[in-house]
Amino acid sequence: WCFDRASCLGRMGQLPHYMSSKPWAPTRADGGLLGPDPAMNPLWNASKVYLPYCTSDGYVGNRGASPETYGWHFRGQVVVESMFAELVRSFGLKTGDTLVFSGCSAGGRGALYNLDYVPAMIPDGIRVVGIFDAAIWVVTTNIILPQQTAMVLSLANATGRLGERCVAHFPNENEHWKCLYGEFRAQFISLPFLAASSQYDSFQLFTALQHMEPYRPDEWLFIENFRAAMRSALSNLPKGRSVFSTGCWAHCLTETELFWERPIVEETTGLTINMRDLITMTIFKNNFDSKSFGAKLMAQCTGFQCSCPGTPQV
Repeated sequence: WCFDRASCLGRMGQLPHYMSSKPWAPTRADGGLLGPDPAMNPLWNASKVYLPYCTSDGYVGNRGASPETYGWHFRGQVVVESMFAELVRSFGLKTGDTLVFSGCSAGGRGALYNLDYVPAMIPDGIRVVGIFDAAIWVVTTNIILPQQTAMVLSLANATGRLGERCVAHFPNENEHWKCLYGEFRAQFISLPFLAASSQYDSFQLFTALQHMEPYRPDEWLFIENFRAAMRSALSNLPKGRSVFSTGCWAHCLTETELFWERPIVEETTGLTINMRDLITMTIFKNNFDSKSFGAKLMAQCTGFQCSCPGTPQV
């Protein structure tokens, strides 16, 4: 997202397709959770809708263009609401259906922030579950992302997506940004979800360190502390919430072949399980049973890039 005039101008110059739908191509091809291969995707024959990202507000904003927004609209809330209204009106989303609300990176955060609001947008009797890919931001000694989040809350008028339970837990207005921060907000989501986060999340590490690999010797303590913070945040999610977390330096899994190529060895059974398998086990075979949704698969290996086939071990 963008959070002030300089970041929005920079985003418009470098990533204009995240600021407007005008640069979008008429079609696109995606894999992973959106792919058509029945051997690889448990959702291969589902009705799938892809909502591109053009609001640069994490799908939480509700503010029109004004001098205070530097001339940009931040209408992520309205875009999500309009999408569901169109699915009901024109595409037959109805009682008895199962709705999987997913996304990666900003889309994953948008799914996280909006999930508990979805039932009010659709007919009663639709089963709703979330998949949050690379959406769990964690607090470290680096304060860049918390600062950005607080700025977006104000700039985009995101108060309508903070979640009542989260705000009740953080009643001080100066702490409301935490309700747009995965480590905190995920604790208060009522509907079942699966969170997928790499223990060495490349986006968060880049934001904190301001560069990609290779890392300097003096940065490794921060990197390993980041991994510990991510593991702690995922381990502490409430019961009935599933986790898939590799020891990889990566960001998104669900829209590429990594969806089935990044396995984790389950400790008690020794089974090798990838994210595709976990989605099949939790969403489709157990009908939202709380025990199945409590599956937390986290790589226990040691070292940077561990558990990642085809990547160097350090």
